[in-house]
Order: sequence, then structure tokens, then C-alpha cells
Amino acid sequence: MAKKKEVISVENDLAENVLIVNGRKYIVDRVASKKIDGVIHNNKIIYKEVNKDEIKKDIDTVVDALKNQTSTGELIRELLKGYPTKDLRRIAKRIRLKLPIKKQHGCLGFKIGDSYLQLID
Repeated sequence: MAKKKEVISVENDLAENVLIVNGRKYIVDRVASKKIDGVIHNNKIIYKEVNKDEIKKDIDTVVDALKNQTSTGELIRELLKGYPTKDLRRIAKRIRLKLPIKKQHGCLGFKIGDSYLQLID
């Protein structure tokens, strides 16, 4: 009887800059390199597994430290600086018309009337 080979699923999540192997996330821990004839060559890339609880704890630490350093208005203003002018004018018009605003979960954004303002991908 022949043995079944284990299928290994490997994905690269560029949004989070992680490597996903069989559903487990890994980040680059360090890169071992050698210098040959004056040129640096990467020899090994060492990954370490990401612990979801540690990530949540790190996020909470950063949020707690920075939330009093800026205001919501400043953050939204900075996010909107790169937004297309035509879309921004359309959104502003709908807000002036007092159309309902609904917060969108997942990708942070707002639905304003028939328009959508996406703040973060």
C-alpha cells in the first residue's frame, strides 16, 4: 500500500507581509547572508510563527500609547489627503445633503447614501 503524500499549502499574504503555511502565519525573523566578492547574498531566511494573542497585545499597547497623541479629525484628514478629488467632492455633497452614514466593517470605510468612502484597504 502506497503512502499518501501530505499536501502542504503555502500562501504569501502581501497585505500583512506574512507567509501562511497550512493556515499558520509566519513572519521573517532574520535573514542570514554571506558576502562573496563584495556582493551580499542571502543565504537563509528564518521565519518564526506569529501568535495571534501576542499581535493583539502589541496592537493594544500601541493604541493605548498613541490614542491621546492625536485626534480622530487629524487621522481622517491625513487619510483623505491622497483620496481622489472627484470622489471626495461627491462624498462631501452627500454629507451636505444629510444622507445616512453607515460604518463599514472589515475594510474601514463609510457608506454615505449611494457612495462609499474607503479609508483603509
